[in-house]
Amino acid sequence: MTSIAERPGIATYKQFIDGEWLDAVSGATFTRTSPYDGSVVGVYPNGGIEDAQRAILAARRAFDETSWPTSPAADRARILRKAADLLAERADAFATCIAAEVGKPKTMALAEVMATVDVFQLFAAKALNLKGESFTQQIPDAVGIVVHEPVGVVGIITPWNFPLLLISWKIGPAIAAGCTMVAKPSHYTPGSTLMLAGLLAEAGLPRGVFNVVTSETDNGALVGQHIAASELVDKVAFTGSTASGKAVMRAAANNVKKVSLELGGKSPNIVFPDAAVDAAVAGAFFGIYLNSGQVCQAGSRLLVSKPIKDEFVGEAHRPQPDPQARRPLRSRHHHGSRHQRKPARQDREATSNAASRRPSSSPAAPAPPNPASKRASSSNPPSSTKSPTRPPSPAKRSLAPSSPSFPSTTSTTSSAPPTTPCTASQPQSGPRTSTSP
Repeated sequence: MTSIAERPGIATYKQFIDGEWLDAVSGATFTRTSPYDGSVVGVYPNGGIEDAQRAILAARRAFDETSWPTSPAADRARILRKAADLLAERADAFATCIAAEVGKPKTMALAEVMATVDVFQLFAAKALNLKGESFTQQIPDAVGIVVHEPVGVVGIITPWNFPLLLISWKIGPAIAAGCTMVAKPSHYTPGSTLMLAGLLAEAGLPRGVFNVVTSETDNGALVGQHIAASELVDKVAFTGSTASGKAVMRAAANNVKKVSLELGGKSPNIVFPDAAVDAAVAGAFFGIYLNSGQVCQAGSRLLVSKPIKDEFVGEAHRPQPDPQARRPLRSRHHHGSRHQRKPARQDREATSNAASRRPSSSPAAPAPPNPASKRASSSNPPSSTKSPTRPPSPAKRSLAPSSPSFPSTTSTTSSAPPTTPCTASQPQSGPRTSTSP
């Protein structure tokens, strides 16, 4: 039986527009079901174009008619520091929401929350370090001056794999610079963004500066396109699929607004002849299984040098830490569910197809080691485990960092967003590398 601690119940949310919690104009709602067990975890307003326009107008007023864009940098920094403090205090509640909606383990969700705390602290410092430039040596009797100003209203469209961290990469610099925002989170994971809206208001963010519109699949496409195309929006920051990114760029071309796109990738692991094979294999498994493979630069390809190919394949066929999905809210588990059922089915089909097409000459997966023969195996290793042409391996390194980490970012409002996180909570059941392969 699932305990109350494992299943927090069904949360009901409203949109956050102009400092108020509002239902959709249509009154429609949609639900999110747990990718682990299919239970309903949240009910959200199914907003449409009218809701998006209401949020855009609120953000436009806050930028054009209030003192927010010209507020002292110290005030904006104070809001970000307060938001970081509140988020750290409520890390467990945010992590529970993320784990329930995404299906990722709560340990990883907690790491994401604390990384978001770091992001807000970083941009609180950067708000106090905004500087212009002057040029006096280029033309006699002339001075060139560069002044950095907030870009205006920013449309933010974010995905579901790291719902809190990815949006913080956009919110942090926008607040530091004095912009206003309209956010449209993924329909799979809107809960943490709505929770963050309330937290930012509590931290002192003025009404209308940060607005959130939620919508299900069909309405979501319409809302995203409306935000991207609106002449009242000055910039769009998008993270998601390449196909959706192209659609956002086309819509944004309507008024030639600034666009930041962080799209998908196809990232290889490259293994050189002098690599420590056990470390390389562990890194390859970490690179593809992090967040159940739901990372834009997941290591989905392997390029292995010929001299160590057989040894690498043999090591890769050994039993690895079990990646099977577990209950996301049990803290001792390190592998979560895929975010929906269809990709999970595709994974099983791909694995089955790959197994059926494996050449007969490929090494078969060895049986689990027999403890009784451990001493003999250690003292008399098979000669086939070393390639005669492979250079000596370097000394083995520790493969498991003591705590989860995410990279810092130095993004500004007008630059492209940072890349997707490459490190996270490390499984304790087996070795993992400390950086992305």
